[in-house]
Amino acid sequence: MGKSSKEFCGRCTQGTDRVRGACSACGKPDRVLDHHRVCKWCRRYSRRQCVDCGRTPNQARTIGPTQLCDHCTLRRALDHIIPAQPAGLLAPLRPVILAAEPLTTRRWLARHADLLTAWSVPDKVDSCLGCEFKYVSVA
Repeated sequence: MGKSSKEFCGRCTQGTDRVRGACSACGKPDRVLDHHRVCKWCRRYSRRQCVDCGRTPNQARTIGPTQLCDHCTLRRALDHIIPAQPAGLLAPLRPVILAAEPLTTRRWLARHADLLTAWSVPDKVDSCLGCEFKYVSVA
């Protein structure tokens, strides 16, 4: 004969009324679900949305009042160093940098931003390197 719920302590009966099953968003089994049949992890991630591209990243970066994915955060950081327009000396590097892994690339840009900024303006190249920079053409 089974015990009635009055014979169990509050800790043992806690959560027995929760709906469990496979999440409709991620498909993982045996999750506690809400009334939309979504687990708490998927519900938390669904609130994060990049304001630039609309993606729902696992980790959103908060910049001011907005949340951005890693790719858009990298693009915004690169806009300050190598603007999309007008095309400068480093313009050919822009698509390559944007195609790289965003988090590592942002860290690298943070360390070397002053060098890249100086190289984007031809007149500042000499002062940045600390010596005279000569353009050599090979025939």
